[in-house]
Amino acid sequence: MSNLSHTPLESLADAESVIEIKSYDEMRARILFREGFDAKIVKPAKIIGWYKLEPRIACGKSDCHQEHGLGYLVVRSDGLEGNIGNQCGEKHFGTDFKILRNQFESKKRVKSYRDRLSNAKSSLPEIWRRLAHLKKQDFGAAWVHDTSETFRLGCPPELFSRIRGMAQRGETKIFSERRLSDAEKNVRNAMGAGRSDDQDEDDEDDTKNKKSSGPQFVRELIGNLEGLDIWQIDVREILIEKIERRAQEFDQLNIFGLSEPKLLVWVRWYESLEGEFSAAQSLIDAAQRFFAKDNIKLAMQMQLSEITSRKLRQLTWDSAKSRWK
Repeated sequence: MSNLSHTPLESLADAESVIEIKSYDEMRARILFREGFDAKIVKPAKIIGWYKLEPRIACGKSDCHQEHGLGYLVVRSDGLEGNIGNQCGEKHFGTDFKILRNQFESKKRVKSYRDRLSNAKSSLPEIWRRLAHLKKQDFGAAWVHDTSETFRLGCPPELFSRIRGMAQRGETKIFSERRLSDAEKNVRNAMGAGRSDDQDEDDEDDTKNKKSSGPQFVRELIGNLEGLDIWQIDVREILIEKIERRAQEFDQLNIFGLSEPKLLVWVRWYESLEGEFSAAQSLIDAAQRFFAKDNIKLAMQMQLSEITSRKLRQLTWDSAKSRWK
C-alpha cells in the first residue's frame, strides 16, 4: 500500500474539511502547519485545502521551494501540515499525488454544489412568488391556457391546422392570391419573354407568381402572423413540469445525502430557472400578440377551402373577451 494512503487519526477531522486559504499568513497561523518538509521522510497523506495567491509563495518541499500561485494545503504522513504547489506535487509524487488531488477536487466540487444549493433552498419563497405571479397575473399563464383552448375549440379545423403547421415550420407570412388582370398578364408575358428560366426560378420573394394550365394568378404578401410560438410550446410545461414540480421535489431534498453527480443535476436545474422563467414570460407575451384582434383577422385571410371560408365569415374573434362570437 502506498505511503500516501496513510492518514494519522489525529488529523482525520481536519482532513475531512475543504479549506480555502486566503493568504500565506493565514496558512502559517495554523497550529500544525510547518513551512518545509523533507520528501524523503514525510509525504502528503491527504489534501485538505487549496489556495491561489498573489504574490506567489514557495513550495513547502524542502528541496524545491519553487514559487507558485496555485497550490494545496496537505496533511503530511507525520500528522503535521504543509503546502505544495499544484505542479510540484504531481511531478515529485506522481500518480499517488494525482489520486489525492482528484479526491480533493471532488470534495471541493461537492462543497461548492452544496453551498449553492443551500442558497437555492433559501430562494424557494421567491420562486413560489414568481410562479404565482406568472400564473395569476392579468393575461398571464392561466389566461394563455384558457384562451388557447377557447380558440382551438372554436376555430375551424383547417385554419387551426394551418396555424399549427406554420408554427412548426417557423413560418409567419400570410399571402393573398388573386387572378391576374389581362393587362397584368400582358406585362408579365412581355417581361417573361426576355428572362431565362433560371431568373424565373430566383424570383420568389414577397410577391410570387405562378402559372397553371388555365388562368394565371399572383400571390401577394399581406402580413406576418405574430406569437406563433404558443402553438409549439405549452407554457404550463415550463411552469408546472420544469419549475413547480421540480421545486417541490427540491424542497424535500436532503442535499447532504446526495452524490456529486446528483448534486450537479440539481445545481444545473437551479441555474436553468432564470431561463425557464424568461421563456415562460416570452410565451405569455407571444400569446398576447397572437390573440390580438388584428392578428386573428390576418390569420383568417389565408387561402382556405370554400367550406372553411364560409364558416369564417360567420365568426369574429372578440379580443376583449378572448372568445369567438
